[in-house]
Amino acid sequence: REYVRGERSALKRVLEGDSSSQQLMVLCVASLHYKDNVAQVEVTDGWYGVQAVLDPVLTHAASKGRLRVGDKVACAGLRMSGIADGVSPLTDKAEQAVLSLNANCVRRAAWDAKLGLQRGKAMFMSLSAISELGGAIGAALDVVIMRTYPMLYMETLPDGRQVLRSEREELRVAGTLAEKRAAITQDLKERRLMTHSTRTSSARSATSSIEACHSDKELYEYVMCSNIDPAEARQQLTSSQSDALDRYAAEKQEEAEADIAEAVDKEAPQRQVRALFKLLVCDYPAHRCKQAEPSTSQLALVTIWGPRGISPADFGEGSRFVFTGLTVSPRKSRSQHMHPLHKDACLRLNFRSSGSHSKPLTADPEVVQRSEYRERGALCIDEMCHIAPGQEVDLAGLVTECHAADQPGQSSVLHLSTTDEQGTTHVATIEFPAVTFGVIHIAGGSQATVRNCVYMPRPGAAPNTFHLRAGDGCEVVC
Repeated sequence: REYVRGERSALKRVLEGDSSSQQLMVLCVASLHYKDNVAQVEVTDGWYGVQAVLDPVLTHAASKGRLRVGDKVACAGLRMSGIADGVSPLTDKAEQAVLSLNANCVRRAAWDAKLGLQRGKAMFMSLSAISELGGAIGAALDVVIMRTYPMLYMETLPDGRQVLRSEREELRVAGTLAEKRAAITQDLKERRLMTHSTRTSSARSATSSIEACHSDKELYEYVMCSNIDPAEARQQLTSSQSDALDRYAAEKQEEAEADIAEAVDKEAPQRQVRALFKLLVCDYPAHRCKQAEPSTSQLALVTIWGPRGISPADFGEGSRFVFTGLTVSPRKSRSQHMHPLHKDACLRLNFRSSGSHSKPLTADPEVVQRSEYRERGALCIDEMCHIAPGQEVDLAGLVTECHAADQPGQSSVLHLSTTDEQGTTHVATIEFPAVTFGVIHIAGGSQATVRNCVYMPRPGAAPNTFHLRAGDGCEVVC
């Protein structure tokens, strides 16, 4: 087949540089042995073989007998190392080629799966099958958008600290800096103009006539610093002198603007800010994906870093999307009894403008009902007794008072209340960190819905009183 029909196997195409190792392919484990407690693996496409290295997750699976010789594995998003250019699989250089097998790029294939490249197909993986130690995700993720959070802005301060701000607070901070830079620029221009006027007055008699001008600088000083009007002085110039004067004046202007910009950057440096927004997603249960481990979560928090051409409005809650090219970040410490909707309990994924892609798909309403997605709805305060600590909720109530933060580091505090059918008043206190949300002003007596706030119970709190904290994507709708 290879010599008569001109067919080439998957690994030969990859080794020769005509196909990407990141394409979906099915390989077979040809050999597996250990040397100095390190797994030595060779995989084959049925024609040729290549050495492979396992990440810690797959190494553990091999030690437990869950990855054996003869197993077929579907792979996508693999990395080939050891060779710079294409080589023939029968040469000595091909022995230096190594495939990196990561748990998030590999899943078990059916025993009768055809080896080689799988054109026109995609490998899907469940969120619960993704490992935090399994590297970049080579598989596609078919998910339902559970929650869409508003745009946020992360600023990296000169000392390395990072500050997260809401869109409203970011506009305020950016506007304050812009006003400060504009005022500094105007002040520097006025000082420069006064200095130039002083120099001009002292240099009136420096160049007495146009014939004495032997350089562009002298020509500029004659026109701008002579006792006659600059317009009249220009009339004495030839066309070549006029062009030379224009070039020198433009260079002087560029130098002045560069000096001013440098001085402004010293007094009011530009900020390093990245835009982002987050999506809470769950599996779209319509694929035979890699089986989940019992203790893993089936929700993920996807952070869209530096969005280009997309916004939170493009990801409607309840809609279906396929994501590819995501990476994994370690989640925060998780308690065994933590609520599944707690942000720290969710898998943390990253979507970057380079390398990651999203595609909307049509969702079957019956399949969506079988997923973890539940339509958003605001709770009354008296229903907070059924909410687990750390769970994110939308809360509706009457604004009784609002204490705005008046000092850096403080939080604005919003008080909501509702009265149940028995006439009992229930109160919710919601804190808004000033560094993220700025100063919150809401008139008392108005109805308000606070979206995406987190229940943070306090020991010894008064009966029927609940304490919450505004999450990163918290919004207040009056």
